[in-house]
Amino acid sequence: MDTALEKKSKKMSVEKLFLYFALIFGLITIFVQPIFAAPDEFNHFKSANAVFHKDTDQIVGQVNQLTVQTPHKGPDLNKQALNEPDSSFAFESSYKDGTFFQEFFKDKVINTGNLSFNLSFAQLKWLPQAIGILIGQLIHPSFGVMIIAGRLVNFLLYLIIIYFAIKKAKFGQWFMSAVALLPISIQQATSLSYDVIYYAVIFACFSLLTNLWTRKEKLNIKWIVYCLVMFVALLIPKAAVLILFLLFLTVPSRLFGENKFTQYLDKFWNFWEKHKIWAFVIILIAFLGLISYEFRAVAGGQRGIQVLFNTFFRPDFYQNMDSILTSGMIGNFGQMTYRLPAWLIVVDFIFLFLLAFNEKEIKLNKRVAIASGIAYLLVLIMTAITMFLGWTLRALNIAGALISLGNQGRYYTPFLIILLPIAFQLGKYIKVEINPVVVRKIFKFIIIFNLVYFLALTVMFYYLPDRGANLLPNMIKEIKGLL
Repeated sequence: MDTALEKKSKKMSVEKLFLYFALIFGLITIFVQPIFAAPDEFNHFKSANAVFHKDTDQIVGQVNQLTVQTPHKGPDLNKQALNEPDSSFAFESSYKDGTFFQEFFKDKVINTGNLSFNLSFAQLKWLPQAIGILIGQLIHPSFGVMIIAGRLVNFLLYLIIIYFAIKKAKFGQWFMSAVALLPISIQQATSLSYDVIYYAVIFACFSLLTNLWTRKEKLNIKWIVYCLVMFVALLIPKAAVLILFLLFLTVPSRLFGENKFTQYLDKFWNFWEKHKIWAFVIILIAFLGLISYEFRAVAGGQRGIQVLFNTFFRPDFYQNMDSILTSGMIGNFGQMTYRLPAWLIVVDFIFLFLLAFNEKEIKLNKRVAIASGIAYLLVLIMTAITMFLGWTLRALNIAGALISLGNQGRYYTPFLIILLPIAFQLGKYIKVEINPVVVRKIFKFIIIFNLVYFLALTVMFYYLPDRGANLLPNMIKEIKGLL
């Protein structure tokens, strides 16, 4: 039965609301956000360009020159207001002095490399932006045109897959839309990042699971094909999405019909339902074993547990915990220096909480909520471990490190949607009911406010000489000059 919120939304369905907001703010972001400004976009450009090119040393060299760190210059720089950054990327100065259009959009790249086809399964996550970059090169081989074209194709993929994932989901559509419209989500969707595939696969997988969890009939060949395609899709983006395989273990046994397999499956789940303490102990042992295994080459499980504890519970040790890890789930937009303020992050998390507890009520087995919680916890732990072993120890070469560096909240953002089954379980004990019309208005206001704020920050950070530190006095000065 539809909730009152859905009945009030017949004029514009939730997926269309997502589409309109995403289109408006996404297209603006594509053109307003400077080239290479999104996190790691220069690395994604190199990887995507290599899909259809070889001998790319010259263009890689040009990218490296544009993304080298240079000291800030200019008498108008207000370091205190700018959190005292000591440098910026070389390309930023062209946006501040207004020469970026000539340098990055009109001037052609010297050599983009020779055309070739180098696509492998591992490179599929760069295929959409690679196609866009190739189209841009054929139109006009400048960095600006190639990157804008790559972003447009990448964004188109995001729009299509997220739109249909929301539309086909049996529940959680408002929550899914809110997560997909967070400022960090829109920024990633309008960049050259393979996080577009990351988001798309997670949303599509969750949408499929909502259908499986609520389905009453036995699976037919069509749904079996859907599941097989999804299993392959889960292998394309970051390894973190493989954790979603865990949720497929929770689908109802009725989907497989009446047979010995389903009988044993029901007995298996009934056993653990009766022995909750043993289930908890085994899950805890499994977590400890996983940590010990991953840290086997660097002093073992004890150090691993200490590293994870310091990373997530000691902000005095890991000073990026709040600014990059927590805020990063909503809006830390690159260069680790400009982001949404903490008060707005709190508001956004409250907003997500309210949406989750005002979704239409769905009866799911308790094991779905437990598996969702375990899956999200695994994402946190495995990402931190990966960044510790691959970045902290290897790239940064900090042998004695006791925190995981390089971890960013945006890695966890799309997985927020898998927490919905937990909200449904908690909804039995926590009642948070808001007028559906009010919820809809809050949704529109928060989404618009977040994204306008993000765009304003982007313009000030990249286009104004002092990053907007003296925005009001300068505006008044300009107005007086006109008068």
